[in-house]
Amino acid sequence: STQSTWGVLRKMLLRQHFSFRGPQIVRFCGGGLGAYYPDFLDLKAAGLLFDTLLDQTEWKQEYTVVSAAGPAPVPLPRLTAWYGLGLSAESKYTNPIAAQEWSAPLLFVKQMVEEITNAKYNSVLLNCYVDGRHSVAPHSDNERCLGEKPVIASLSLGAQRNFVISPASTAVIGKLPPSPNERRTSFKISLQPGSLFVMSGDLQKYW
Repeated sequence: STQSTWGVLRKMLLRQHFSFRGPQIVRFCGGGLGAYYPDFLDLKAAGLLFDTLLDQTEWKQEYTVVSAAGPAPVPLPRLTAWYGLGLSAESKYTNPIAAQEWSAPLLFVKQMVEEITNAKYNSVLLNCYVDGRHSVAPHSDNERCLGEKPVIASLSLGAQRNFVISPASTAVIGKLPPSPNERRTSFKISLQPGSLFVMSGDLQKYW
């Protein structure tokens, strides 16, 4: 049952709480910061959380925003589910999305992430990539509902996927003063199942 599955998952998450290694830090030109936790969840817990969310989530097929006189809406190459604390998603790419009520597993993982990142999160967008053809286009998470200098935490479940962070404008990055140990070019990382990648500072402004 749903309740018994959540009970098993909760015990697994509690047992490994804070048992992972410290983050790998990546600094980006312009004051952006990335922190990668490769084993935030172990494979067994990550697998059970993946199966639970896949089965219990009310997935939606969203479409690109078009004008009345424009072409027919195009389905986004992924399924999504939006959860927020009294929020409605303000996306540049789709029509406004009504937030769903948080589930127990999502709230528990949210609290785990908040504890290690020392940040509060008001929403989560679940993306389901059904196969290798599904993806998300380059974008910045800079919607107004996320606030100024948002902290974005991305938890990966299921198959390993590449994650790429590129300058929003190479011309703008080129004008910023250089700093030691800061990236000025694209960064690519293979996100493992159960890993957590946290973005903060001005990363969403310049990247």
